[in-house]
Amino acid sequence: MTTSAPRERNWRRVAGTMGAQVSNQVVTVATQVLLVPVLLHAWGVDRYGAWLLLSAIPTYLTLTDFGFTAIAKNEMTMSVARGERDAALRTYQSVFVLLCGISVLTMAVVAIAADWLHLTALWPLAGTSEVDAGRVLVILSLGVVLFQFMLLGAAGMRALGRPAEEVLWGATARLAEAAFAGAAALMGGDFVAAALAMLAARLLLTAALFVRLFFLARWLRPLGRHLSMSEMSRLLGPSLSYMCYIGGVAVMGQGPVLALGAIGSPRDIVVFSATRTLTRLGVSAANVLTFSLSPEYSRLFGSGDHQRFARFALAGIGLIAGMALIYVGALEWLGGTILAFWTSGEVVAIQPFLRLLLGAVACEMIWSAGFAPLAATNRHVGASHAFLAISLVAVGACFLLPPAFALSGIGIVLFVVNFTMILVIAWLARRHWRIR
Repeated sequence: MTTSAPRERNWRRVAGTMGAQVSNQVVTVATQVLLVPVLLHAWGVDRYGAWLLLSAIPTYLTLTDFGFTAIAKNEMTMSVARGERDAALRTYQSVFVLLCGISVLTMAVVAIAADWLHLTALWPLAGTSEVDAGRVLVILSLGVVLFQFMLLGAAGMRALGRPAEEVLWGATARLAEAAFAGAAALMGGDFVAAALAMLAARLLLTAALFVRLFFLARWLRPLGRHLSMSEMSRLLGPSLSYMCYIGGVAVMGQGPVLALGAIGSPRDIVVFSATRTLTRLGVSAANVLTFSLSPEYSRLFGSGDHQRFARFALAGIGLIAGMALIYVGALEWLGGTILAFWTSGEVVAIQPFLRLLLGAVACEMIWSAGFAPLAATNRHVGASHAFLAISLVAVGACFLLPPAFALSGIGIVLFVVNFTMILVIAWLARRHWRIR
C-alpha cells in the first residue's frame, strides 16, 4: 500500500463529514426560518414571544455536563484508534453514570426553581398560567438533559469511525423537534403540548441512537464493570478547562457589546453588531471545515502516528489560513458595498474599524484552526486558560476606552486578542508535538 492511501482515506472521511456539517447547517437555518411563521400563525405575536422567553431559560443547562461529553468524545476516539476498547469503555461508562447523577440533581433544582420563582411575575408570559409555565420549564429542561446523553451517544459514533453519521443524528434530532413542536401548535396545542412534543422527539431520537450503537458495536455498553471513579477524576481537568474556552467565547461574544453600551452610543452598537456579523461569516464557514477535521485529529493522534498527525494538522491550518486570506481580501474590496446594501444604507463601513475587524477575524480563523487539534487530543488546557484570561483582560480594557475612540479602540482590542492567541497556539503546538 502506498503512503498516500491512508492520507487519501483521511481526506475522504473529512469530505464526508464536511458534507454532513453542511447539511447540519442547512437544517439549523431551515428549522429556525420555517418554525417562526408556523408558531406565529398558531399562537400570535404575544404568545410566541412568551414561548421564546420560556424556551430560552433551559438552554443554559447545556453547560451542566461541564464539558465531560466533549472530552469523552476525544478520549474514546483516541482509545479505539489505539485498539484499546477497555479504555474507551471506561470513559464511556464513567461519563454515562456521571451524566445520570448530574441529570438527577439538575432536574431537582429545576423543579424547585419552577415552583419558587413565580415565572409569570418575572416575565410577561401572555396569559400563561403559573402552573403551565412551570411545567414547560421542567419539560424543556428534561429535553436538554436528554441532549447530554445524545452527545455521549454521538461520542460513541465518532469513536467507531462514523463522524458524518454523528453529525446527521444531531441534525435529525433538531429537525424532528421542530416538526413535532410545529405540528403540536398547528393542531391547537398550548405551550405544554409543544414542549411535550419536543421531548418526545428528543426521547425517540436518543433511544434510536443508542439502539443503533448497540447493533454497530455490542461491546459499547453504557453500563458495566468498567465504571471508574478515577477515570471521572482524570477527565475533570480537561473538562473544566474546556469550559474555560466556552467562557472565553461568551466573554468575547457579548463583552464588547456591553462595553459599547457603557462608553459609546446606540448607533455605535448597531455599527459594531452589523459589521461583526458580516465579517464573522468567514469564521462560520471555517468552523464547518474545522469541525470536519477534528475527528481525524483524534484518530491520527490516538493511533500513535504523531508525524502524520502533525502533517495533517498543519495542512488543515494552512487550508483555513488560505481561506482567511481570500475571505478578508474579498471583504476589504466589497465589504463596504455589501454592508450598505444589506442594511439599506443604514450602516456604512467605518475605517479603520472594518479593516481592524477583518484582521481580527483572519487571526481568529487561524488560531481556531490551530486550537482544533489541541482540543481534539485533549491538550487544550493551557490554550483554554489563556483564552479566558486574555478575553477578560481585553473586555475590561474596552470599558476604559474614551467614547470618541470606542469603535476603533474595540477593533484594536479584538485584533490584539486574536493575534495573541495565534502566538499562544503556536507555542503550545511546538511544546506538545515538537513541531520544528
